[in-house]
Amino acid sequence: MTNTPLEKDVEKYLVNQCAKRRWLSYKFISSETGVPDRIVILPGGAVWFLELKRARGGRLSARQKHVINKLDTLGANVAVLYGHEGVAQWLADRDSEH
Repeated sequence: MTNTPLEKDVEKYLVNQCAKRRWLSYKFISSETGVPDRIVILPGGAVWFLELKRARGGRLSARQKHVINKLDTLGANVAVLYGHEGVAQWLADRDSEH
């Protein structure tokens, strides 16, 4: 059995990588359920709503899918990142934009 990092470990990795880049990363705590885990603000003011999941077994709830769809419909930058690999790819994509 392989050791799949937990969601909290994936989130910690994202936070550390954002801090290294001097990007802002805020924990999204809301009175409404299903909101993404993190808000990341990049240079130039781009704002991303990120839902983090473990690489294996991480699933979106129906409510999370609904909220993500609402954000996407409004044109917000929103992504679901699975495991360290998903975070690393998202970071690489953002790095290449800046």
